Amino acid sequence: MCEEPNHPMPLNPEALRDLLAEANPEALLLGTETEFDPALLGIAERDGNPVAVYSREGVIACLIRTGMEPEDAEEWCAYNIEGAHMGEHAPIIVSTRF
Repeated sequence: MCEEPNHPMPLNPEALRDLLAEANPEALLLGTETEFDPALLGIAERDGNPVAVYSREGVIACLIRTGMEPEDAEEWCAYNIEGAHMGEHAPIIVSTRF
């Protein structure tokens, strides 16, 4: 049986960033402070460490908004984010499209 969380999960990116900073000050976020906020989905655990969770499609959309072509944004995301070895506090990237 699933237990109710002891606090409701905030949905806005600022609250998520604050909660993550409190839970794991070493957790990495993508880009500048708010650059990838539209893609920030929540918080998950990796090896007992709370880490940020981002939508892959959201990250690509953020890159496109900066002027990248869609193919370049997908390649940049795959190489510089998904393919980067950022350690145990790195964000998790999930696909929200199936």
